Amino acid sequence: MKHNSILLIDDEEIILSSLKFSLEGKGYSVDTADSSKDALEKISLRHYSVVITDLRIPGQDGLETVNEMKLKSPGTHFMILTGHATLDSAIEAIRVGVDDFLLKPCDDKQVLDRVGMCLEQIETKWDIEIKTRELAEINQKLQEEICRKNEIENELRQSHQELMEHNETLQQLSILDPLTGVFNRRYLNETFEKEAKRALREGSEISFMIMDIDYFKLYNDTYGHQAGDECLKKVATAVDDHVNRPMDFVARYGGEEFCVVLPGANLKGAQKIAESLRKGIEDLEIMHTSSKVKNTVTISIGVSGGVPDKSLSHETLITNADKALYEAKAKGRNTVVTAGVY
Repeated sequence: MKHNSILLIDDEEIILSSLKFSLEGKGYSVDTADSSKDALEKISLRHYSVVITDLRIPGQDGLETVNEMKLKSPGTHFMILTGHATLDSAIEAIRVGVDDFLLKPCDDKQVLDRVGMCLEQIETKWDIEIKTRELAEINQKLQEEICRKNEIENELRQSHQELMEHNETLQQLSILDPLTGVFNRRYLNETFEKEAKRALREGSEISFMIMDIDYFKLYNDTYGHQAGDECLKKVATAVDDHVNRPMDFVARYGGEEFCVVLPGANLKGAQKIAESLRKGIEDLEIMHTSSKVKNTVTISIGVSGGVPDKSLSHETLITNADKALYEAKAKGRNTVVTAGVY
């Protein structure tokens, strides 16, 4: 689309007629106005590619008129054609946003050349705007494709994450005791054996403890199995809270028995932890009126440990701790008994 409409604003009829004739001779559509009021009315009704105005026109200053017309038609190019220019007026014209500034007297050819340049700029700007819109549309499509690609990738990541979480849940279910939430006997057997072999290779110490809730059968008989389950949960949580090192772990050995594996811990350190566990359970003050120890829940603990040799297996540690537990029960329960590896 070619923009070739021009508005001439001047109060000198001779200049208007001469320029209008020359511009129309070049194929431009030309309107004239002899005052600011007339010019503002015409630009309100029609878009002009170029407006050529004097600085002094009836009604108001030419630059003030340009300023108002720019608000009505921001895409129009404005030229000043005047014989009353000053440095201040030229600076003000630049500030207002005038595109060209010509001094009278000048011949029509100069004006035609400047108008031609203005229209070339308009055509270039128009082409750029079209290409910019086309590029914007292409960019929009690319952005939509990228967004869709990202959505698909996010969906795949989400599905992968859900699958990983599902697998992790299944893994946890396979190694956790469903009632107490601590590790189960299966995990104990697999992991304790690995830790014992590692201790053997490294020549490091390892300790193991097994504990039993004192007179738990009488607890169930007195308070019921549901209360017994709650008691097991509280004891398991308390034991787990007392085992703080990352490599240590708690497992339910079976029934009311729990055990703790302490890689790298010597027998003296394990005994101290066991005593802390015993005291911690006692401090829970879970009522147990049928106990023959005291009227609250207590535990007995057997501890084994030391530096393994080639004849040692994790089963030996378990056997020794179990013997120590038996001894703790024989001593009246609610106590800790330790046994070395050999």
